[in-house]
Amino acid sequence: MSQNENKNEKDPTLIEEINDYTPTDVIVDLKSGIYNLFVSLLNNLMLHYGPIEAVRHATHYIDTISDKFKNTLPENQEKEQ
Repeated sequence: MSQNENKNEKDPTLIEEINDYTPTDVIVDLKSGIYNLFVSLLNNLMLHYGPIEAVRHATHYIDTISDKFKNTLPENQEKEQ
């Protein structure tokens, strides 16, 4: 066999190549990011307040954000008037 023939042949491998591309959608990525940020917040609060108070502070913060957005809904604005 000549050197040119050897170059044209593929090297035999013992394992198949794995395509590591994993498609995701933006919504799942954002939700995952928000969750990871919340866990980071919780971990940092645990250092200052301990686990129980950290959960209280972190969930209160999330509740406050959620309530502000819920209050913008038309059905919630009618109740306030």
